[in-house]
Amino acid sequence: MENLGLVDPDKFFIEPNSDGLKYHSASLDVIVQQGKSSGEIRCLFKLPESNESVSLNDILGSQGKRALFLYPRSEADLSYISNVFSSELIPILSSNEEQVKSIISSAIKFRAESDKITTYGYVILPIKEKADTAWKEKNFIEVVRLYESILESLTDIELKRLKYSKKSLLKEK
Repeated sequence: MENLGLVDPDKFFIEPNSDGLKYHSASLDVIVQQGKSSGEIRCLFKLPESNESVSLNDILGSQGKRALFLYPRSEADLSYISNVFSSELIPILSSNEEQVKSIISSAIKFRAESDKITTYGYVILPIKEKADTAWKEKNFIEVVRLYESILESLTDIELKRLKYSKKSLLKEK
């Protein structure tokens, strides 16, 4: 397989596979693939000793850069993707082992924080809002049910409301 001048052939072994192109080195595995349904070009990075991979967007986010969505629909798109690879992917591939580990570690932390924010906004916050409505309506059964489903995310006030709701339900019996 021709290298196309993208990476040092002495440092990386390039293997085409069903997922796309796979770059192997002693310190890093990279898969460049195109989504079957979306057509998006994705880059996944993995340390050889780890089962966890991160995307180029995880790495960019950890560096304070905007996420990139790479859809090759035209010649201009292909040129853009080539420029992105030159400016973002190649420096990572050219990094030494310690730099690679640091880049991947930062990306893993960034993704974990992003996942927490997403979970809070789409899962926890709506439950808290429903529980607040139930509290105002004195629907203590619903307050208990909702708050117990997100127990680890409750504030001190919400924990007090949960405790009060449980006591109120015991008094009703």
